[in-house]
Amino acid sequence: MSEVNRRYGGIPAELLQHADVMALLVPALRADITALDRHPVRAAAQRLACPVTAIGGDADAMTPAEHLEAWRSLTQGAFSSKLYRGGHFYLDARRSEVLRDITAALRVAQPAGR
Repeated sequence: MSEVNRRYGGIPAELLQHADVMALLVPALRADITALDRHPVRAAAQRLACPVTAIGGDADAMTPAEHLEAWRSLTQGAFSSKLYRGGHFYLDARRSEVLRDITAALRVAQPAGR
């Protein structure tokens, strides 16, 4: 687990010291990493008819900024991407900013072709 934390960051030191909590987290983290390895973003047979906004952390070693661009292939609607300051767990520190931006994107989103 310390290697995962070193590589991706974001796991508070207090959690790393509690074996019972880590026993709950480790399977979920393994599943996330396995899913990412086995199911990379790829073009869909039928593209979405809605806008897609891909978001990520500018210092995320697990999902580099250039990987966000792959989401463009999934929509025939508008595409945008947004980077927030932080690593893989940027949401912890940027929650208000992310929610504000998602809310704004939803307000202007319209199905493609309308």
